[in-house]
Amino acid sequence: MMAPGPDGLIDVIVEVSLHHQPGGGRACFERAVQRCPEVRECLLMTHDMSYRLRVQSRGPESFETLRRNLAEKLPGVRRMHATFVLRDVLKRRV
Repeated sequence: MMAPGPDGLIDVIVEVSLHHQPGGGRACFERAVQRCPEVRECLLMTHDMSYRLRVQSRGPESFETLRRNLAEKLPGVRRMHATFVLRDVLKRRV
């Protein structure tokens, strides 16, 4: 069972891979992601999935709407895969 935070929101990790785009494809995607208030964190990754996003949602139904909106707003998206966070075990920034 997913444990919502004190604000009632559930964290969702979204792995995004982009179409191969010559030139400024990544920069265009990164600028667009910065304009999405739903995205709390965006990490550029080294493996097949190009980016990992942390977004927040009220639940699976509202996430589906959010997912569609992200797919429309973010250029060059080839694939998105979402995983709901059950709970944070450890969250540390040093």
